[in-house]
Amino acid sequence: MSEEKTEDVKIGVHILNTLLGPPKLYRPRIDSLIGDHYSGAYSLDDMSLTSLLELKISSNILVNYIEDLCEQAYEAEVDVVWLNPDEVAMLASLSRSFILAASGPIGNTTLLEN
Repeated sequence: MSEEKTEDVKIGVHILNTLLGPPKLYRPRIDSLIGDHYSGAYSLDDMSLTSLLELKISSNILVNYIEDLCEQAYEAEVDVVWLNPDEVAMLASLSRSFILAASGPIGNTTLLEN
């Protein structure tokens, strides 16, 4: 059996920083809605609260992962990182999923409105 060798993919730090935009933009809004719910200022049903908490976790994972990659590039004094294709696919999938989920309704509001 022969194993297929996959080549790493070059990703510019500027691309990573672009991917950071939406999750960093929405994190304060997510935190605000969660805070409003628990303070009683705004009421979310269980399904909406669960979705919001999942978005919070997803945004934290995405931001931490990308910031870690950028920090590694900075420390190495390079402006590209090399990722294996599985990492690139995961990063693209996480980013796309976050954008789709964040653009949907949460209760009777959206993160764009909050």
